[in-house]
Amino acid sequence: MTNGELAGATRRALNIFDQWVDSTGFVTKHTGYYYELQGCIEDAVKCGAQAASGVYEQLDTEELMQSEAPVLRCSRCRVNRLTAPCPDRAGCPMIGEAQTDVPATPTPTP
Repeated sequence: MTNGELAGATRRALNIFDQWVDSTGFVTKHTGYYYELQGCIEDAVKCGAQAASGVYEQLDTEELMQSEAPVLRCSRCRVNRLTAPCPDRAGCPMIGEAQTDVPATPTPTP
């Protein structure tokens, strides 16, 4: 699968997800949970492409979960951060709220 084909498959999957969100209201768009679910969909498309091509490469998120560094998440917007404190507080949808960085749950075990 070429990069263009992978990008097209990812976009299609995200469009289907957006239609589902619009229909169900399950999660509010442009929130931390929404972006987390988008990341899961993107990873699933990559896994499917790897399975179809018979090639396995570790995903960035797998490497992140296996790293020694703790995964931190903004306590308000829930966007994953690799460093503390949250480097993009100005971009957080919860701007103006008290924010702290907390370990993501569940804590990965190496």
